[in-house]
Amino acid sequence: MCTRTSQTTTTRKAEFVTDTQRRTPDEVLDQIVEILNLANNSAATPEEAANAAAIAQRLMFRYNIAEARVRQRTDQVNLTNGIPDPTVGFHNVGFDIGAKTNWISVWRRSLLHGIATANWCRALHYSGTSRMTIVGREENITTVKHLYEYLVAEVWRLCKIAFKADPYSTYASQSESRSWQKSFCQGAVYTVCARLGKARREAERESAAEQADTNALVVIEERALAAAFDSFHPEVRAGRQTQISNGGAFRQGQRAGNQISLNRQVRG
Repeated sequence: MCTRTSQTTTTRKAEFVTDTQRRTPDEVLDQIVEILNLANNSAATPEEAANAAAIAQRLMFRYNIAEARVRQRTDQVNLTNGIPDPTVGFHNVGFDIGAKTNWISVWRRSLLHGIATANWCRALHYSGTSRMTIVGREENITTVKHLYEYLVAEVWRLCKIAFKADPYSTYASQSESRSWQKSFCQGAVYTVCARLGKARREAERESAAEQADTNALVVIEERALAAAFDSFHPEVRAGRQTQISNGGAFRQGQRAGNQISLNRQVRG
């Protein structure tokens, strides 16, 4: 049953990715939710689960370029009471990353930042809390949330498997165990976010080969997003970089991040 479902999803996805300009935001998001539900199915193969994020990201890139093209052709102007407003069309949405302790919060923050950046959004963290804010267009924010829920579970699953298999787990103290797991997850997130960024660049190149205005539209949309973010959060300051406490665990996490094979097709 799972195999038949995955094959159907693949066929529908291939048609959908090349036809986003005729779909509504709700239809695009419904398709993304369907793809990620497949990934969360306990009966799905690792390959099916692993590629869900890349499929969703590719789908949203196509949709965003199509929407940006419409906005440019209709010469839409962002005004509020006749005054230029960079926040028109964008949303500023609170999001809780679900981390009760700092060692978990560190890597989850990084994951949300990476997903947001690769999917037409920006993320902001409130120091000392598990609260974050996502700025972007509504459909992109929804996509970022779904991708986060999927990837945070996948990274944590790989972490638990790797730690249990490491002899270090048999004698490490609670503090040392947390340090190891934090470093592993940081390594996995580093790799996953790098690959999401690479997938985004590949989608840009593919789209540019089909439509000559793609690169210009990407620049326009990124500038609009940056202006909206600065308008919502004019006093944001850069946070400090997080140090890695266990290099071996970090490298294991990097290898595990590569197991989330973001470039493969969903298949049965």
